[in-house]
Amino acid sequence: MPRRGCSLPRGLAGVVVDCESGPVRLGLAAGLGAVLGGPTIPMGELAADGLAATVRDARKVA
Repeated sequence: MPRRGCSLPRGLAGVVVDCESGPVRLGLAAGLGAVLGGPTIPMGELAADGLAATVRDARKVA
């Protein structure tokens, strides 16, 4: 994945939700999460409490 323009300003954190499903997955969300330096959460594991905790943890790092 190209890394041009894929960074967050200082003090901001990112969380990527992986919406890919099915037998063919491109892995784009994981690549984006790696470039942004944030966690990637699969859509099937997304829940309000878990997402809120992930965002709080990401904000502590930023």
